[in-house]
Amino acid sequence: MPLGQDEDEPRAQALAALRELILAGEAYRQTFSAYYGVGTTEMAAIGYLHARGDLGQTELARALGITTSTATTLIDRLEARGLAKRVRNADDRRRITVRLTRGGQDAIAHSRRWFQAALDGVPDRDLARTSKLLAGVAEDLRAQVELIEAAPAPRTKRVPRSS
Repeated sequence: MPLGQDEDEPRAQALAALRELILAGEAYRQTFSAYYGVGTTEMAAIGYLHARGDLGQTELARALGITTSTATTLIDRLEARGLAKRVRNADDRRRITVRLTRGGQDAIAHSRRWFQAALDGVPDRDLARTSKLLAGVAEDLRAQVELIEAAPAPRTKRVPRSS
């Protein structure tokens, strides 16, 4: 049991379970990315495009926490692998959006089949409640992200690089 965690406290148990869920999700993304032969950021981009639909390069970069120039290179890699493509916006021809291709949609479908197995242990009668709880936790985490982004960064001690 990690330091400072009271085994009998329900909130501590829930926080530990949430941390484990996040770590398991990260491990899943790393493993699935390696399986598909792409980086974890590319796989995250595919996930965002699936969940949010077509996104502009700046919007995708912001969602991934990368610069727009890095997003350009990432989108180039996704296009080269046949997972996403750039599309001109129908309303504003100057604007380019990124869209999943059939290959990207197939990757999501493949991932989904494996991902669904994580819910195999949840009885059908509990799925609606589980879904509602997970959605609420996700929304609360997104709210916390916004608060963290708005807060001043803590000062940390600089560690010299070793040569």
